Amino acid sequence: MGANRNTKRDQGISELYDAASEGDIECVKVLLRSGTDPSIKTDYDWAPLHWAASKWQIEIVKLLIEAGAEKSPVSDQPTMPLDMTLQANQFATADLLSKIGAIENRDVKRLNRKCEDPWWKRKGKLKLPVQSLDN
Repeated sequence: MGANRNTKRDQGISELYDAASEGDIECVKVLLRSGTDPSIKTDYDWAPLHWAASKWQIEIVKLLIEAGAEKSPVSDQPTMPLDMTLQANQFATADLLSKIGAIENRDVKRLNRKCEDPWWKRKGKLKLPVQSLDN
C-alpha cells in the first residue's frame, strides 16, 4: 500500500500544491495518477489550480481540470484562479478557464447578470487561441 498523497505539512501545503506551483508537470501527473485530490486546499483555502493558473502553467491547469479539480475555488483572500490569471496577464489560461465555466471573484456578485464574453476581450485585450483539452 502506497503513501497517502493527500497528506499535508505546514499550513496545509500538499505535494500536489508544491508541484503545481513549481511547474513540475511530471510530478503532477504522477500525483494525479496515484489518486491525489486535484482540489486539495491549504489551510488558507489555496488550491493547486490557483498557482498553476497564475504561473504560465497552462499544461498543469489542463491536467488538474481533466482530473476533476474545482474550477473556481475561493481562497481566503478571496481569490479565484481566473482572478490570478488576469492579474498575471495570463490571457491564454484565462480563456481556457473561462471556456470551462470558471468565474472571477467579481462575477460572484453579478451572477444574475449574464455576460456574453470575458471583459478582457470586450476591451480589446489579447485574443489568444487556446488549445483543446483533448491535445
